Amino acid sequence: MLIIPIHKKVTTRNFPAITALLVLINCLVFFLLQTGDDQVFEEALEYYFESVLPDIELPLYRQYLIDSGRDDPTEEYSFPEGDTSRNHYLLISMESDPEFMKALNTGLVVSPAEPDYDRWKRSRDTYEQLRESSFTQHYLLHYDEFNPVNSFTHMFMHGGMGHLLGNMLFLILLGILVEGALGGGLFLAAYLVAGLTAAVASLLIHWGDAGGMLGASGAIAGLMGLYTVLYGKR
Repeated sequence: MLIIPIHKKVTTRNFPAITALLVLINCLVFFLLQTGDDQVFEEALEYYFESVLPDIELPLYRQYLIDSGRDDPTEEYSFPEGDTSRNHYLLISMESDPEFMKALNTGLVVSPAEPDYDRWKRSRDTYEQLRESSFTQHYLLHYDEFNPVNSFTHMFMHGGMGHLLGNMLFLILLGILVEGALGGGLFLAAYLVAGLTAAVASLLIHWGDAGGMLGASGAIAGLMGLYTVLYGKR
């Protein structure tokens, strides 16, 4: 059971203004800046399957799975003849495989000596540019680089409505208590330091992997730690 020790009524004099501001920023980023990303990803996906990429990359990924003793993730599903869902599912699996994507992006999968290398490289670069044109992809925390800006911006973005609502619920509950105890300035500093620390920890654990991280969860986890320190004995 989670007991929230609301020790005094929230009024205009002790209103958690920084908490409200953080919630507002997170919501504005999600609804105003991330709202067009779905369309960007759809256009990138459409380009991918109209290019030479699936004919070159997906068979190589299947062979990679065989060589590494792993099963094709599409084999557990029954796809109708001619259904393109199999390749879509395989692409998702491929892009979630950090080892394969690292080898692909460093030229270890498609060798420059291959006759189709130039066509593949042009198509792959275009596909990556289309994906990177989305706000989310541009500003999330990438595991293959250290970018001070993205280490900050990632904590104000979310991967979906459920992700946003869950984080904001805990931010409000914890913010009322922790900001009330620390004051607005210290509370904001603690929130940002916790988020940046989570970013550094994630980079150390996942360095070099494909993909990245986004969301306020790291900062909110820091607030949970402060909550236990401030109210653990009450």
